[in-house]
Amino acid sequence: METNKQVPIDEQKHNLNKTPKRELQLLQYEPDKEEEEQHDMLNYEHYNKRKLAITSSFIKKSPTFEGDSSQFMCQAEKCNVDLIKQGKMYHLKHGVCEYHFKAPVVIVSGVFKRFCQQCNRFHEISEFDDAKRSCRKRLAGHNERRRKALRLQLMQNHCRKSGKSKSSKKLLQTDISI
Repeated sequence: METNKQVPIDEQKHNLNKTPKRELQLLQYEPDKEEEEQHDMLNYEHYNKRKLAITSSFIKKSPTFEGDSSQFMCQAEKCNVDLIKQGKMYHLKHGVCEYHFKAPVVIVSGVFKRFCQQCNRFHEISEFDDAKRSCRKRLAGHNERRRKALRLQLMQNHCRKSGKSKSSKKLLQTDISI
């Protein structure tokens, strides 16, 4: 008759924690300088390929694309800034150089316009208030959201001070959202 040997608990834990030799070799492996340089070069090439892919995807969507991949100029008239050389993806994507991005008046297709930083496109000057860089439509939406949040906060503060119940707070919140 065969008897089952019981292994002490300490020995069982020790066996579970043993690492195979192959794994130990992988853990102890340290690349030499040449291998590190090759790895760095591959990462650099991967980064450049990724950057090129991102750039080309922006170029396809660019409103200033005219077929020749070397011509990515600002939309403003008489502006010869090469957006690729300028090096900012945002400006390349939206077809506007850094100067005209912030300029109060720009001539685009013979019309006086300004770049809206909310819409990311040019609008006629009449759509802006004073020297603001966002059009009235976007500013109105922003201000409404801000005022709504402020009213809600004021009502919640009022409810806390007056000691009203949670159910009355919910009623006040629904009144505000209407």
